Amino acid sequence: MGLFMVLGPVGFILLALAMVYIGLVARQRECGRAEAAYRDQLQLRANAIDILLQTISAGTATTARAAVETASEQAVQAASPDRFSFEEGQLASAIEHLVELASADPALHSDVGYMSARRELLIADARLTTARRSRRRAYAEYECACDAFPGVLFASMLGFKPISYDQPSLASHLPQ
Repeated sequence: MGLFMVLGPVGFILLALAMVYIGLVARQRECGRAEAAYRDQLQLRANAIDILLQTISAGTATTARAAVETASEQAVQAASPDRFSFEEGQLASAIEHLVELASADPALHSDVGYMSARRELLIADARLTTARRSRRRAYAEYECACDAFPGVLFASMLGFKPISYDQPSLASHLPQ
């Protein structure tokens, strides 16, 4: 009888530990998938911007093209999850300025390539926004799993560190 009184609580603790571990690993993997999807969408948007720039003749808006290229590189390097970050805002205004200058060119209004590139950029931007939201949700769920009971008791012991979606590197915070 005494053996069951000792093994019962120990078994309960081991079961809770296993459940927390499995739950945190699942959340960790979701963070990794969301991070990869976000990075893919960033690259697709950068490609859409390149295609848009290729459809506009070099003489139309040289300074605007340079501003878009610079802002695009900065936004991809920053990889900010915040939709209204400085880099994202700078890129959006640069693209808007480029499109305004390009729309003054009557030849572009009938250019199928330009219109298709603009549409693809809008689609890429929408998908990036969706990926950013999924990334935030995945990180928030992971954070909650680490901070909620019983995860708060075992997460650090199992090597899971609290992370936030605004931290640049996911890999340095997750156990291997």
